[in-house]
Amino acid sequence: MFEIADGSKEQLIVDLRDLSGAVTELSDKLPKFTVKRADGTVVQNLATATASGMRMFCLIDTAVSGYDANTYYKLFVGFTVGSEVPLVYAGDFQVI
Repeated sequence: MFEIADGSKEQLIVDLRDLSGAVTELSDKLPKFTVKRADGTVVQNLATATASGMRMFCLIDTAVSGYDANTYYKLFVGFTVGSEVPLVYAGDFQVI
């Protein structure tokens, strides 16, 4: 689990792998991320991420409304492949 200082901006990096081998580059797939509290409340919804190859970079700004210290959050990443828009659970982080 990652820890992010309250009031800071941090990049969370997510490495993905397409088991079918069909997708090898995410930068042209409209990379996005969503952050939810442990109870499912959305804090950031479909925010723009950047990508290089199969690595996504999600800039988490804990100074914006919705983030609280000593709280756990779930990070989801998404991208567009044809008509599909998968949302993948990437892991948890805590604002401290």
